[in-house]
This record gives sequence, C-alpha cells and structure tokens, in this order.
Amino acid sequence: MKTENKFRTKSGLLTPYALVCGYQERHESGAVETSLWQECPAVRGYHVRQHDFSGGGRIFWEVFDSLPKARRFFFQACKKAEQKNQTKMRKWSQ
Repeated sequence: MKTENKFRTKSGLLTPYALVCGYQERHESGAVETSLWQECPAVRGYHVRQHDFSGGGRIFWEVFDSLPKARRFFFQACKKAEQKNQTKMRKWSQ
C-alpha cells in the first residue's frame, strides 16, 4: 500500500497543506537566511523574507497572493544569496 506524503511534493518542496500547517521553506547561504511561509490560511498571503544574521538585518520581506509567484521569488532570492556568498568566499580565500 502506497501512502501519500501530505507535506512534500515529488520534487521535495513543501506542499500548500504543509505551509498552512505552519512549516517553512528555508535556505541558508552563509549568514543569509531566506524563508517562505504562509502566515494564515484565511489571508492566503505567502511571505518571502531574507535576513542577514551577520549584522545586515532584514534585506527584504515580500508578500505574494499566490504560491507560484512566492516560490519563483524565493528561488531567485536564494540564487542571488548563493552568488553573493560565493563571491565573498572567493575574497576570503585570496
């Protein structure tokens, strides 16, 4: 008997159900953390926030009306954070 995972898609992302339950997608790149979550099912807003814990503070906090838009922005932000972190790491290693 096959059981369905209500919390993860086949690609490993959190399902809308998991987000409603309070789970968050998180990505860390150095001291920068990017998060995606749904605050309240009644509001249907998907939040994407990025914070620099090395003293830079909040970089942005955006709210989207649809999960696909929020995921697209989340992945773009994660990619930019990774690129910045790689640049910073190269400077330290020289």
